[in-house]
Amino acid sequence: KGFDVSDDVRSWEKRGNAPPEKVAALLPSWAAEILLDDDARSEYDKAQEAERVSTYKEVRGRTWNDDSEEGLGAFTPLEIAEDFGIPVEDVIEKMRGLGVRDENLQANRPVTENCSNKQVHDLTQFVQGADPIELRSERSDFSIKDVANDLGLHPQALVMLCRRLDIRTDLDEDTHLRWLDDAALKMSAKREYGVGDD
Repeated sequence: KGFDVSDDVRSWEKRGNAPPEKVAALLPSWAAEILLDDDARSEYDKAQEAERVSTYKEVRGRTWNDDSEEGLGAFTPLEIAEDFGIPVEDVIEKMRGLGVRDENLQANRPVTENCSNKQVHDLTQFVQGADPIELRSERSDFSIKDVANDLGLHPQALVMLCRRLDIRTDLDEDTHLRWLDDAALKMSAKREYGVGDD
């Protein structure tokens, strides 16, 4: 029996990372090659290091001193994601992991409105140490809205399907899902609505 993404994706997440061969089958060909080939992965790591330097954009007036009244906390998750070249979904996901309640996880609201000083400090550590290329490579290039348009469905139909699958959509239809979640959503849409590739 083949690997059934829709049934097994959550069990893999609970057990840890899925086997590389299983993940590679769900990735674009270029990403699968990097995942399975040590030499390709080494070259990719070098490219990551180079892009980390070029991706970060310094914002005038931003201060990273933990004791400063200005700094990362004055910015929204969207602004932070743009400045550091990382997916805004990962900024919000990190905030959730730091204990910020779901109803306060809003992409356009300054971080300090919903985070304690300790949470701002920990979020700062996360974004400063994050690898933009790696984080972006873990998510689909297409939003839920893009997928819906490609399948001829209303975006909110897929958002509702995500909720049934317990897939978080922090940016609603603008969310870029992780590859396994993206695959699970497409398989479920195929079963539910009869759309997608055979």
